[in-house]
Amino acid sequence: MKLRDLSKLQIRSEVMLMLQQLNSLDEMSKEQQDNYLNKLRSIKDIDYVVEILVKELGRSDYKKGQLISIFIQELGDLESLKDILWSYIKSPMSSDELKDIAGIILKSLGDQTDPEEFLNYLDDPKAIVDKETQKLLEVASINPEAQIDFLDFLFSLPESEQINLVSSLKEDYSSEYLVNIAVPALEAKPSIKLEEALIKILGETRSPIAIPALNDVLKYSKNEIIKKHAQKSLNMLKLSGVKLNQDNQGLSASPITKTSDIYECHTNMTDGIGNQGFIISRIKPNKDILMLNVVINDVHGILDCFGFYGISKQDFSRIIEKFQEKSTRFLVSPEYCKLRLEEAEKINKENNLPISYEYAAWKSLLSDVSILENDFEKLSKKWISKDLIHETALLYKFPDFQYWFFEEEDHSLINETLPVLIKEICEKKEYFINNKNELKTWLESNIDKLTSQVFNDEIKNIYKNRLLDLTYLLNTRDLELFRNIAASLAWCITPENSYDVKTVPFFREMMKRTILEGFVRYQYKIDRDTEETSSINKQKQNNSSKALTNDDDLLEIIKILYKL
Repeated sequence: MKLRDLSKLQIRSEVMLMLQQLNSLDEMSKEQQDNYLNKLRSIKDIDYVVEILVKELGRSDYKKGQLISIFIQELGDLESLKDILWSYIKSPMSSDELKDIAGIILKSLGDQTDPEEFLNYLDDPKAIVDKETQKLLEVASINPEAQIDFLDFLFSLPESEQINLVSSLKEDYSSEYLVNIAVPALEAKPSIKLEEALIKILGETRSPIAIPALNDVLKYSKNEIIKKHAQKSLNMLKLSGVKLNQDNQGLSASPITKTSDIYECHTNMTDGIGNQGFIISRIKPNKDILMLNVVINDVHGILDCFGFYGISKQDFSRIIEKFQEKSTRFLVSPEYCKLRLEEAEKINKENNLPISYEYAAWKSLLSDVSILENDFEKLSKKWISKDLIHETALLYKFPDFQYWFFEEEDHSLINETLPVLIKEICEKKEYFINNKNELKTWLESNIDKLTSQVFNDEIKNIYKNRLLDLTYLLNTRDLELFRNIAASLAWCITPENSYDVKTVPFFREMMKRTILEGFVRYQYKIDRDTEETSSINKQKQNNSSKALTNDDDLLEIIKILYKL
């Protein structure tokens, strides 16, 4: 960046113009913030820029002071600002609001002073703490990042203090803010005592948002005492006038949906172990993007989640580009996303697994969205063609399918069988290298055996649902041939249809990859162990491994098998 060598008068004029422009904004977008910061950073005398900002901070009201503090935290440093900020805090002429902002800046820049010392300089510390708590709860109702910060703080406390905190919130703050904290905390499977306290509080909120969480406790909890508490809280809601049985979606939509609209939703193809990623976004009037990124698994439920509150369209585009680097991306409806996420949530609940409060906070981006009906099987029937079942190798044009194979931890039979196959190969390596037709016969025989044994009804249903989901996604892209192939595969693996899956090229290829990838992992382990010479025992183990595969015979067999 080329720095601008401006006079002090020019610098002051530019900074004051920026502050004047900020005053006219209802809300500063991330893009506007970045633009202002870049413009200020381009000024050579950045110290004078910060000096002006800090002086203006002392003259500003609370709203303007918060905006100025953003720029001071980005452009300043503790060494140069510590004295003047502490002078604001210690001055009897400073308002508590200015002292509060100065303390926040100092903490952001790395000041390690005990927070209690800050409070000693306030005229009315309780009022400022209450105001900060109120502000945090207000922001948390529309900003998942603030909601998560509050929950991080809650769960960092000892159990007794956790209960005291949520109880004090009940006494001082509205049910709208309280339920926004209590529901994700409850879904995160806290301690029994905190769970009881949260359930009791939800019954006193008079909020329809509490109903689904309490119903889930009744449906999925294995603790009868906890279930009684949940029923009591539901009864309290009913007595307060909340209708338990009506559709409360409109009432339970997060405030975040009133200040933003759905922007784009993306997903990718389910990978070989059942993982699927989602990017769900909303856009605010100032063009800031709110984004949820979540990974689910069709066996294990919600796996991981993070989000961004207020990124630019440019940053969002970069994330989308990264998202599609190694997988096929689909632009999908928010209704489809809600269907898949709720299916994953159900897996967590049925298995009594916690749902992270990060996910519980960010899923509010879909709180005003209806769920898509899962009629994928019915929809796919018109695309089924038995003739396409033997054309299924075409699906491997999608790179995603390179990872559709089983590993040892995916199925007990794979874990038992792969070592046996590796032992057979190692014992007959020279014979197989010189008799490739025999090697092919050996491979095909083991593919037959494994395919028949691995694909029991449970595994068939898992892959049927993955293929039906794929059928739906391919249809959204008008990829008719691939859609019809996926639909046909889903039909033939449906247990009720009793189709012999070991005759289907797609599933045979999956099992071939399962065997070959097992060999590759074994070869990799040998290579890694051979390089480790940290002890005599390790060296002996290396020599033993090397004896099995001298002259890289296993590697040669792997290369041959990939060509068969």
